[in-house]
Amino acid sequence: MSQHVIQCLVIQQNGSEQKNLEAALRGSHFKPRYQHVNNSADLHRWLGHLPALLFCPDNMSAPQRQKLHDTLYKLAPDCIVVYYSDDRWSGLSLTSGEIVTCTLTAGRPAELRRQLDYLLAYAAMKSEFRHCKHLLSIVEHRNQWLVEYSREAVAYITRNQHLYVNAAYMHLFGFDSELGALNASVSQLVSPAHHKAFLSLSRETEHKAFLPNKFLLHMCSSHRADGFFRAEVRFIPAVFRGQRCIQLHVHPLLDTTSDRKKDKQPAAPDPWEVRAPIASKGGTKAGKATSVSRRAVAIPKPVNRNALKVDFQELLNLKGSENPALFMVRPYMKKPGTTISGKALLSKLDAGARIKVDEQCLEVAARYLYKRFDHPLKHKVWVELGDWAFTDKKGLERLLKFLNEHKAIIATFVVSVDANSCIRLRESAVKVLPLLHDTGVKIALGDIRELTPEVSALLEISGATLVRTHPDLLKQVRTSGVIPEELVQILQLENAGVVIDGVGDVNIMNLLCESNAAYLQGDVLDKFSR
Repeated sequence: MSQHVIQCLVIQQNGSEQKNLEAALRGSHFKPRYQHVNNSADLHRWLGHLPALLFCPDNMSAPQRQKLHDTLYKLAPDCIVVYYSDDRWSGLSLTSGEIVTCTLTAGRPAELRRQLDYLLAYAAMKSEFRHCKHLLSIVEHRNQWLVEYSREAVAYITRNQHLYVNAAYMHLFGFDSELGALNASVSQLVSPAHHKAFLSLSRETEHKAFLPNKFLLHMCSSHRADGFFRAEVRFIPAVFRGQRCIQLHVHPLLDTTSDRKKDKQPAAPDPWEVRAPIASKGGTKAGKATSVSRRAVAIPKPVNRNALKVDFQELLNLKGSENPALFMVRPYMKKPGTTISGKALLSKLDAGARIKVDEQCLEVAARYLYKRFDHPLKHKVWVELGDWAFTDKKGLERLLKFLNEHKAIIATFVVSVDANSCIRLRESAVKVLPLLHDTGVKIALGDIRELTPEVSALLEISGATLVRTHPDLLKQVRTSGVIPEELVQILQLENAGVVIDGVGDVNIMNLLCESNAAYLQGDVLDKFSR
């Protein structure tokens, strides 16, 4: 039996059918918890608790039913509407508004108990499945962050190909860049004498959910003069980006540092000081491994590069394999004793400096996307642009030229503009947004507080595929624990995925994971990774 209590709402109406229904609920071995609803205000308040079932009298009119379904779609789309009738029964069905409904025979108590037990079992299973899916998603992301910052050499592999390698793995096998590791087959790191056993055990682990397997073998490292070292290898069934794969742990059994000292190789990097993914400093060298010409990314380096740095924040993907991984480019500046990053940094920049910062972010994003060009798990990279895109003619010309020169990766490039700036500079925005769209780049609208007619018009003009909400929308959630109406309306967008910004703690993250959002962004993601 599910450990979660089944929450139910009963619309109050005196009558024998409702008395029979409540008696059946009290007598059920599922022990559901139900609450009476007397008016619309009560309904809106209790739907915020995401009940599993809503019981309504069957004599509701068609307009009343439609209004009820619309309310549920906004506030609790997973809630099942259960109509109770004197002698009519109908099974579970899906309405045009994506709401599940059914009808119970409340006039015959014996049949009602059987029907109700079936319905409660289904609701419990559905609730448990949704909860498990949510927990698995959190565990997958948490596990990935732990691997990224682990001091042990760990990689995700599938069908003899690397999907992801951490910094310790790259150092152990002597890879100069992540691209070099991703382009290398796993078997070429294994001694030829152990190829057959390695591949056999790898396939067996990937296709069957066995307990972790481990064995000893010889592996290759460019750090060693003889090329081989003995290691303990463990295969653990895992999931990466919604794809079933293997988590490969490699633990060297012999000291591999003696040969490295002769070659004066640098010490293994501290993973807690590594920001991943890091754009390759030698962009041209990394590009030789891809099938795309690197001439397209031969962009002059901006001045004062040592002061300004760029890292990436991976947003929390709520749709699993339905959505690609999305990375937000974040500039930051290190000064003695402090680091200024994100919006705090951007707010201190004048127009000229903001253009230089944005252009450097575009450059780093392009290099990263070229580096991942042949990787089977496609990523998208998000770069935030300032108002200069609408006010600086020369800057806009450079931006359009840059985007047109990178057609090979343009489908994985996301540029965002502030929605309020677009409205304020509407005369320029209605001309610039179609020009950006024509390059093939994905457009996002940022800092949206509510779905106004102006925002809807911008969505249509720009063809935006993503919208990002303003962090202030979550202030009410922190105090009341209920998603505000403005955010609910934004989440109903059909032609654009919604990125919810400002997620600052785990409780809000857990609540929003049940929503229709595509991605979550906020400080809580950084807290998980530390």
